[in-house]
Amino acid sequence: TTTATTTSATTTTEPIPVEITGDVNSDGEVTVIDLVLIQKWIAAVPETYLDDMDAADVNDNGRIDIFDLCIIKQIIIG
Repeated sequence: TTTATTTSATTTTEPIPVEITGDVNSDGEVTVIDLVLIQKWIAAVPETYLDDMDAADVNDNGRIDIFDLCIIKQIIIG
């Protein structure tokens, strides 16, 4: 007696995450929440977590500082 088993292959693709400059909590948009998180990060408030550190460095100088905060503020204001 022989048994045959048939399986089907399923291919899934996941979307490639797109980094949005200034979107430090990775929710897909730049909002006041991102601004507050960066303020807290700069002030070294304990337990402040930035989900996307690269998105926080908006002027791309290798640091997260007040200049990034000002640029994000301008992004929000439009």
